[in-house]
Amino acid sequence: MHRLSAFISNGTWALSFFWKYSRKVTLVNIIFNSISSLSTLINAFIISKLIDETIYIIENNEEPNKAFGLIALICTILIVLKIISSINDYYSKYLDEVVRYYPKQLMYEKLNKLSVAELEKPELNNKINRFQESIYSIKVYFDLVIGFFSEATLLLLSFISVIYILPIHIALSVLLVVPTILISNKNLKKLHKHRVNSTEERRKVNMLTNFMLETERFTEIRLSNSYEFIKDQFESFNKWSIKEVFSIRKDWFIKLYFFEVLQILIFLYQLIMLGSNGEISTGQIAFIYSTFTLVALNLKRIVNTVTNINDFNNRHSDIRDVFDWKEDNINSGIILEDTKLPPKLILRNVEFQYSKANEPTLKNINLEINPGEKIAIVGHNGAGKTTLVKLISKIYPATKGQILIDGSNLNEINSESWNRQLGILFQTYNNYGPLTAKENIAIGDIHKPFDEGSLKDAALKADALDFINKYPNKFDQVLSEKYKNGIRPSTGQWQKIAIARFFYRNAPVLILDEPTASIDAEAEEKIFNRIYEFIENKTVIIISHRFSTVRKADRIVVLDQSEIVEQGSHKELMELNGKYKKLFELQARSYS
Repeated sequence: MHRLSAFISNGTWALSFFWKYSRKVTLVNIIFNSISSLSTLINAFIISKLIDETIYIIENNEEPNKAFGLIALICTILIVLKIISSINDYYSKYLDEVVRYYPKQLMYEKLNKLSVAELEKPELNNKINRFQESIYSIKVYFDLVIGFFSEATLLLLSFISVIYILPIHIALSVLLVVPTILISNKNLKKLHKHRVNSTEERRKVNMLTNFMLETERFTEIRLSNSYEFIKDQFESFNKWSIKEVFSIRKDWFIKLYFFEVLQILIFLYQLIMLGSNGEISTGQIAFIYSTFTLVALNLKRIVNTVTNINDFNNRHSDIRDVFDWKEDNINSGIILEDTKLPPKLILRNVEFQYSKANEPTLKNINLEINPGEKIAIVGHNGAGKTTLVKLISKIYPATKGQILIDGSNLNEINSESWNRQLGILFQTYNNYGPLTAKENIAIGDIHKPFDEGSLKDAALKADALDFINKYPNKFDQVLSEKYKNGIRPSTGQWQKIAIARFFYRNAPVLILDEPTASIDAEAEEKIFNRIYEFIENKTVIIISHRFSTVRKADRIVVLDQSEIVEQGSHKELMELNGKYKKLFELQARSYS
């Protein structure tokens, strides 16, 4: 009952999936597929009639032209069936192409509605991995659903055609189907269990091998001679997985083969006995043989279809689980006015703890950031600096406490609305290699009309204008050597292009998390001098390990042991003679 319910549910979902994309194509595919499936039975009947008609003409010395009418009818039917089959193939291939793109598009739309915290969950990542492995099965499942009803109809008609001649065979054939379905279902459960239990290991292996496709990562692999290690990880997993799968399939296929051979022997015995007794004509023998072949084939197809449907029911649960994953209300709540003026930020008793962590990453955070203030956050690695700005940018929700934006609780603010107020550049940023330099910068704000002046100004502020103008195609230069006429920017150039993207966004609240790690000290000083001197009426939050960068901030916030331990200007903190002074002097001595 559960399997029937899953079949109806998943079958309806698969049909509705294509129905939403194109009703016409889906409907034509269903109708023509059903007609095409009956063509084999029609052909068998036509051939038997032609054989009997030919024998009758020969035995009675009739004129051959009496068979021309039947031949003309046969040709017409065959041409019509061929046209229907061709149209069906055309639309089936059309839906094959749809499945290559449309499900991924829907998945990306779904993931865009989830928070980063949700996207980091291992169980969701396992489901996404199985989704990507099973994505093409949507079309297969669609064909299976249509095929199941077509094959069942064809099988019923085949039974009706020969049941009066071979009743025992029909009864035994039906009985022999039952154990094959039970055997298949049992082994399918084993395969699905193996697939689910090995998902995380498969993800690990796939991630390792994907490093081979990324030039920067592959360079390290080549230089460290670690290819053999990665290859061994890949090979050992695959050998183990293949061995497990084929151990299950070996026993499965042997049992199925036994029942198929038994069915053939029963049929041949009955057919020989009927033919030798003269109970059926030559044409009937040909028709019954063709129909039996059809019955045997369709019984096997139905067993395979039921088996595959059960298999795809498991796979479709993974596909549907991704689409059905509970969405966060990221696009509901208070809509902020797009005034381009920075708000007042207040953090009250904020605490944050990762789901599987033993201790909070941040605790007792009380901080006010005034509109237009330039704040720097410093502290040792792991003190919680990046986590703090991720809370402010609503990437993570605070475990305790409140974050207020002009008096409104951040949790109640529309995420997209708040995102428009932010310009953020983290330590890890995207390099859009397939895009041009212009597109890599303009993608910082796709909602505003393209402005070449703003683009070049952003590149200038990021110290990127000079080297971009030296590219063969300047701002129209594709930034990856893996594409035609593309070039490969240096790490430092990529970082400056990312900073230019940040400047181009021109948001009221700017957040920079270690954005200049790959830039020399002179270039970094140029960039931050422009931030401190020329960026007005904007709140700026900077995280940096370089104290030469943060000392010009209006206020410096010092994090230690997950808490704010000090805050004030550079001068005030040096006079305080506390944690900040100790860190500053330690770094100064290392430079000396």
